[in-house]
Amino acid sequence: MPADRIFQGSLFTHDLLQDSVAQLPDWQDLDDNAVDALGARLRAIFDRFPVDKTPNESQTEDDLIWPVLAELGWTATLRQQNLAARGREDVPDGLLFADDQAKARANRLAEEWRRYGLGLAIVESKRWLRPLDRRSGRRGEEIAPSTQMLRYLRRAEDLAEGSLRWGILTNGARWRLYWQGARSVSEQFFEVDLATVLDLPDHNQGLFALDADERRHWLKLFVLVFQRDAFLPAGPDPRTFHQRALEEGRFYEQRVAGDLSELVFVDVFPELARAIAAAAPDAPFEDVREAALVFLYRLLFILYAEDRDLLPIRDPRYGGYGLRENVRRDVGRRKDQGDVFSPTAARYWGAVDDLCRAISHGDPAIGLPPYNGGLFDPDRTPLLARIRIGDAVMAHVVDRLSFERTGDGRKYINYRDLGVRQLGSIYERLLEHEIARDGDGDGDGDGIVIRPNIFARKSSGSYYTPDDLVGLILRETVGPLADRPMESFMDKVDELAAGDMPDHRRIAALKGIDPASRILDLKVCDPAMGSGHFLVGLVDALTDHVLAAMADAELLIPAEWGDYVSPLSERIDHIRVTIQQNAERRGWTVDDEQLDDRHIVRRMVLKRCVYGVDKNPMAVELAKVSLWLHTFTVGAPLSFLDHHLRCGDSLFGAWVKAGLDRAKAHGGPLFLAGPVERALRAASPMQIIEGLTDAEIAEAHRSADVFAEVEEMTAPLAAFLSFVHALEWLDIRDAEDRKALDSFFNGALGDPVAITHGTAEPNASKANGRRFTAILDRARTLIAEERFLAWQVAFPGIWQDWEGEGLTGGFDAVIGNPPWDRVKLQQVEWFAARRREIAMQQRAADRKRMIAGLQAAGDPLAADYDRAANRAETAARVARKAGDYPLLSGGDVNLYSLFVERAFQLVNSDGYVGILVPSGIASDQTSSKFFKQISTGGMLRALYDFENKGTKRSLYFPDVHAQFKFCTFISTKTYRNGNAKCAFFINNTSDLNSTEKVFEMSPDDFNRVNPNTGTAAIF
Repeated sequence: MPADRIFQGSLFTHDLLQDSVAQLPDWQDLDDNAVDALGARLRAIFDRFPVDKTPNESQTEDDLIWPVLAELGWTATLRQQNLAARGREDVPDGLLFADDQAKARANRLAEEWRRYGLGLAIVESKRWLRPLDRRSGRRGEEIAPSTQMLRYLRRAEDLAEGSLRWGILTNGARWRLYWQGARSVSEQFFEVDLATVLDLPDHNQGLFALDADERRHWLKLFVLVFQRDAFLPAGPDPRTFHQRALEEGRFYEQRVAGDLSELVFVDVFPELARAIAAAAPDAPFEDVREAALVFLYRLLFILYAEDRDLLPIRDPRYGGYGLRENVRRDVGRRKDQGDVFSPTAARYWGAVDDLCRAISHGDPAIGLPPYNGGLFDPDRTPLLARIRIGDAVMAHVVDRLSFERTGDGRKYINYRDLGVRQLGSIYERLLEHEIARDGDGDGDGDGIVIRPNIFARKSSGSYYTPDDLVGLILRETVGPLADRPMESFMDKVDELAAGDMPDHRRIAALKGIDPASRILDLKVCDPAMGSGHFLVGLVDALTDHVLAAMADAELLIPAEWGDYVSPLSERIDHIRVTIQQNAERRGWTVDDEQLDDRHIVRRMVLKRCVYGVDKNPMAVELAKVSLWLHTFTVGAPLSFLDHHLRCGDSLFGAWVKAGLDRAKAHGGPLFLAGPVERALRAASPMQIIEGLTDAEIAEAHRSADVFAEVEEMTAPLAAFLSFVHALEWLDIRDAEDRKALDSFFNGALGDPVAITHGTAEPNASKANGRRFTAILDRARTLIAEERFLAWQVAFPGIWQDWEGEGLTGGFDAVIGNPPWDRVKLQQVEWFAARRREIAMQQRAADRKRMIAGLQAAGDPLAADYDRAANRAETAARVARKAGDYPLLSGGDVNLYSLFVERAFQLVNSDGYVGILVPSGIASDQTSSKFFKQISTGGMLRALYDFENKGTKRSLYFPDVHAQFKFCTFISTKTYRNGNAKCAFFINNTSDLNSTEKVFEMSPDDFNRVNPNTGTAAIF
């Protein structure tokens, strides 16, 4: 049996569990004879237990689980300790202590909930073979055990003030370890199938049965992970086994991800790009680049999906068509044998192409459902559909993506150990490389070269954000929002308890405000999403909150009212049954264990809560890939995401009212009433899309069809607003041109909306018609290049009713790490990608002289430079003058400043802003007016200021100058009572656990001003 059928979860890496664990002293100190003896005793416990019957929870706990725990060294235990200080009991099955002394101290505490502060781990045991990730349908089993564990761990951590963070969940056969410190507690656990490891009847059979050596390996791992000693420091090392195992896994993940990222852009991507260019010599340069990127991400998607068992690799029908056996291992075997690969035969290309089509459309003959999604749509990258790449290139590409080079030869790269964030980081490496035609200054050919850009991002902060910073922002921003529904639910419980309503009506009333369902109503956006790093973390965070809320609600209801089941549970069951029925009817291979509650909830969160925007179209597509992989549901198509992930410039574009006012300045805008009303009506079909689960391909197609209707309804207004905003950039001052604009806006040249939408042409025979046509052509070119985004039109439903000042509404939260670059064109960086000899000049005067030489020689690059510089100057002028950025567009305008102010425009009145920005947001004189308004107005919720200096701890942004400081800036849009949590001069998020470094500041505290700068005296 393959290892990934023995263990589940991603708390520890596959590499650690299979290989590198043997290098840890804990493994070496565990004698094989002792393990065998323990295995015999464990087997004896199971032999006495009626595994062939249906023992209940109490019997399983008494006769199986606690005896196994005793064999693992857990002798100091307490059972049934109430976590709740008052109200309905909240009781895990057990609390484990380090020794009898710790237990004795706990017993001296009168309140049971206080005893958790002295424990090492909690235990929750379930009846024999009960599913751990879904409700069973039996009375008393309305909540999935894993969901229950999330609640217990969160509550226990709070009671123990962070000292108790481990939980063990088991049904006797499967043993699962949870860690409250995981990025996603619901997903990142460790589970081992002990029944299979012990070779119990009916648990270790078939093609993938474990042999004796494999069973010993996994038994030894079971002991190492679950024994009491694993939770305690060993010898002089203050770290526990778990801590060392986690660090080893992180080191492996970072090393492999870094190596993979490097080889992709130094080796794999250039090879693909050159091969595609050679196969299609007439293809435009950008088409070659896009085709290479799409094909690369198709490969990465499949490698990841196969290694995570998301594609039916266990089905023999699939084996001959999948990449793992049919291509990856075949290439590795032939490479080891020194085989020669044909440059003309395209067997591997054909295998990959066939599999991509099967993934897109489905193939019941090999057990593969249709997953759809734009990544595999052949029509979206037609160049790939008309070329073939020879085996010599394909073998090299597949080999490099599949095997590490080690002293012992090729080592298989298991993508199971790589999070989708690591795949996203590969995209981020694009910022460090440039793609050029060989012959533009570095060569004499017509091919493609991929070369490092030594100047790229030298002073920019647009780096791949580390996970712990993402998690910190999400906790401080999304956490309070996700807690609100539970607070309302608790208030309603108290209100109903004080009344005399019948119990069944109380339950019905509470279901109307079910907290888990309400969390799914949250709308959170990253306006500079890149490859989707923050959005992936958002899915994890909200999924954990939803699952915990399902358990919390059930436990908050007084027992005498009856059982409370979240309406969301019924929805989850319906989705699961739909997928199962479709799979059975069509002959697809679907593993029911991969349709657990947590997988389905992640999918619901993605479809309903997650929003993102990026100016780069490829970034949008790659964000979809990351999110698809992260929420992959076996048997269901890839979720439709086009309605929430949009391509456009988050900073530039017209608001509806502002656009109407600008149009009114040129002449009556009565013609806009229809387009505005039609665009507002698009909110209803957007709600239809969000309500569709995409559990089957028909629903995914329905989502796409409805969104096409939304775009049809909103396109005329979006086009008109883009044109109005383009006029701000064009800054037309000529009197005759302004007359032409007046003619356009008053309808003399035809329907203004139809003209900007492209469904009608301006009447050139009319006075001013030709002059306006020239303006329209310039505006259309500008719009296409800058991709202006009208937020209120792009996301109908986020903004609702029209009031005096415009549309109301907004997102519940805006999160992210926006670019930290100046708007002004950076001369060195610009020329580094185009004419290196200019960029290499150290003195500005020398660069200026060489640029003048380009202009004198009539070099086209000079015109490109002038145009780029003028465009940057125009963007800065519009930011300062158009009125959208009154507080943060002063001085040398920086993109991050504009994103901060835009974030406050995007959130609703109760919303949160949580972003990673330079600390200058609080200390620079240019931002003093803004920061004073936020901090003294009671809106600032948290400000954590980080150093970027070299210490023994890891640096977050090592390529940024050591003097650079950044902060996590958390704020509400409107005043909320309470102080702001602050920490300054910290190096790592772990510093925030120190009460000495984190303190609170009141709005009055921020009124203290540095007399030299006029800014808050806090740095």
